Amino acid sequence: MSYLRSYDDFTIRKIKKLRDLTKSKGIHIPNSGFLDIFLKYYHEDPLNVLPQLEKEKVIQLEPVSDGYMMYIYGEGSLTIEIRLEQLKDDPEIRTCDIIKAHHDLLKDDPERLTTEFIQDQIGRRCKNIDFHD
Repeated sequence: MSYLRSYDDFTIRKIKKLRDLTKSKGIHIPNSGFLDIFLKYYHEDPLNVLPQLEKEKVIQLEPVSDGYMMYIYGEGSLTIEIRLEQLKDDPEIRTCDIIKAHHDLLKDDPERLTTEFIQDQIGRRCKNIDFHD
């Protein structure tokens, strides 16, 4: 009986092994060899697993012109604004999750934590509430 590492442990180890820290903390998914390594190890398509790992906050995926960069969660380079836009467009994310993410991302820069942003988020999901009374 052979033992297979969990997807998250395997993926984090491979990111650390394949990345070149002089260039980036992440790896380019198509060019790094990760896809082939994952497929050989698990006999599964990694593209079916990576979205779940991102949802579980194990990894961070960032689109680039010729594929995706993959980072250990929290090491990516997405700006706060881009990450919040991604969250806003995800129908499975609850309003309070977006507001919490906004707060967590901006806790070191409280000037950017705006009432307008929070009202916009709630307003998108609660069309019958008018915040501009």
